[in-house]
Amino acid sequence: MLVGALVCASTAALAEDDESQVRFGGRFSTAMQLGLSGCSSAESCRFLNFRNANVLGLTVDAAPSKTVELKAGVAVRNINIAEIETFDDTGDIAKVQPVDIRPLESKIVLYDLFGAEGLDLTAGYVRVAWGTADGVSPTDIVNAYDLEDGSGFDARLPTMAVGLGYTVSRFRFDAWMLPLFEPAILPVDNIDVTALGDTANVFDLRDLSSDAPPEIRQVETPTTTPENDASNIAVAARARWESPVGDFSLMFYRGHESLPQAHGDARLTGFQTSNRVDLGVPLVYPTLMMAGADWRGELGGDFSGWVDVGVFFPGEAALSVSRSQLEALVTLGRIDAVPSPLPRQVTQDDAPYVKVAAGADVLLDDTVYLNLQYAYGSALERQRADLHHYALLAMRISLLDGRLELEARGVLEATASGSLGFQAGGAISWLHGDAARLSLSTTFLDGESGTTLRKLDRMSHLRLSVDTRF
Repeated sequence: MLVGALVCASTAALAEDDESQVRFGGRFSTAMQLGLSGCSSAESCRFLNFRNANVLGLTVDAAPSKTVELKAGVAVRNINIAEIETFDDTGDIAKVQPVDIRPLESKIVLYDLFGAEGLDLTAGYVRVAWGTADGVSPTDIVNAYDLEDGSGFDARLPTMAVGLGYTVSRFRFDAWMLPLFEPAILPVDNIDVTALGDTANVFDLRDLSSDAPPEIRQVETPTTTPENDASNIAVAARARWESPVGDFSLMFYRGHESLPQAHGDARLTGFQTSNRVDLGVPLVYPTLMMAGADWRGELGGDFSGWVDVGVFFPGEAALSVSRSQLEALVTLGRIDAVPSPLPRQVTQDDAPYVKVAAGADVLLDDTVYLNLQYAYGSALERQRADLHHYALLAMRISLLDGRLELEARGVLEATASGSLGFQAGGAISWLHGDAARLSLSTTFLDGESGTTLRKLDRMSHLRLSVDTRF
């Protein structure tokens, strides 16, 4: 419906103004992902749902006048993984063949606003891209993460925003207001994006009882998002200079993190028996402020490089325990006494921390592309004590005039204690008819205990996909 309305509106504008320009486009892709984690037999190999079985994206770009541009789009996703729980569900097409519709970046840009040359206004559903690092820029936090894939952190969701920009000579200034909070989208198969750790240790029940402590049967995570009021408006600003030695930027952001964190009163519920309970762990989206800088330029020869640095000022998050909850366990005889002081677990402290990404790339003989990068801290690491070191390598070889492409990717993670994690992957793709690309790719993630990549091992997969643009 959105694209249909845009088509009608753009066609009408084109008819009224011969100078108007309208361009329609789209993309269709189909993909299947076979999970590799624990895949020791055919019965244990499951197909992963990344909500991308069939994706049809339609876009429109229009220029009703020389100072007005419009860009909009919508994606229709046929998930193709049935959600049947009862026999009656078999009569519901929405559960037999689930479909979701989501907007792509959709915005309007007004140039030379009020007749002031270089002044522009952007409003709509916007992707505000910050940072210059390839794929893992630590300063690219204005938009929420798109972690449906679970194995990459370069995708973002557009969000409602209004931005005012001004360009003069080699300088560019941008100020953004994001009135509505938008959380990250996470994989269907849950991954731990918090710093909670082992839920069995939340109450330290094993240390409070001389007998066997209650068994935590299941964990519920009620989640609270920031209220959409004026007090939670996010703001961002950036100043950029195109200097003779590269592009420099200074940036600032104040808002909320798009990933949740455990915070509040943990509750024991669902007392099934005296030794089986349910645990409720509340999640919130903490406040966050960041000041950052980046640079990208030529290093000499065919090499280019970049550096991104962000200083983060997070809001504190902690889990506390209700006295009445512990008193109930005493009454049931499952713990000896209510401890004093009451247990409290800090899941994220408010100490400032720094994230960095630096790297270089080169294209050799228009055939081999190499990209090497170092990063300190990832998206899932949100306090100083959790930051890890990463080395990232990507290589792409283009053969037969670009019809055949070979890719290899690798990530090595190292913690302060010496634990190692890794991500390895590759792809082979063939361009058919100069329009459709057939690809077979794989991504495998794992690591030692305490590494971030270990949390993502269930996202390891083998993917077959076909993609075409029109």
